[in-house]
Amino acid sequence: RKEVQAFVVEHKPTKEQIYIPGEGTLLGVIPYVEARVKMAVLDELTILHRVLYGRNGKKHTRRRTIREFQGVQESEVAALKKRVENLKPKQLKYCLDMMGFKKGDNMDTLVEFL
Repeated sequence: RKEVQAFVVEHKPTKEQIYIPGEGTLLGVIPYVEARVKMAVLDELTILHRVLYGRNGKKHTRRRTIREFQGVQESEVAALKKRVENLKPKQLKYCLDMMGFKKGDNMDTLVEFL
C-alpha cells in the first residue's frame, strides 16, 4: 500500500495582552463599584471590561478582572482615552453609572478616575 501523510492543523498562537496594573486602588475595594459589579448582568459587563482592558474578556472571569483593575500605566492613558471616546453615548452612560458618577459628568472624568 501507498503511505499517506497525516494532515496536521497548525494553530496560530493567540496574542495575549499583558495587563500591567497602575498605582490606583482596586475597583473591588470601592463599595459602590463592588455592589454594581455584583448585581450587573454578564453581557453588560462586556462594555466595561472592554474599556478597562481593551478586550471583551472571558465570560467566567469578567467580574473578577474588573474587580482587580487598578488603573493604567502612563503609557496606556492615550489608548484608554481612545477606547472611551469610541463608546456610544448609551455605553458611556453605563460606564459612568457603574463607577458611581453623576449624570452631568463626561468622559474626561471617567478617564481621570481610571
